Amino acid sequence: MIKAIASFPQLWEADMVASLLRWNGLHPAELEISPHVMLAGADQGFFVRVPEEEFPEARDLLIRNGYAKNLTET
Repeated sequence: MIKAIASFPQLWEADMVASLLRWNGLHPAELEISPHVMLAGADQGFFVRVPEEEFPEARDLLIRNGYAKNLTET
């Protein structure tokens, strides 16, 4: 099962993190956009997703590289 690990407001940020995960031997899924409707209008985010079995390793890697604030689960 594929699980969202992090969210980013910009596509380039999500793509950079997906590349970091790949560089470290993990297997992120293709990026997908997720619209969130808010009172002021539409907001969008880009989710980085990994296989569930890689989630703990990917989470630790993202925390070590300064992406703790982008994690979907803390």
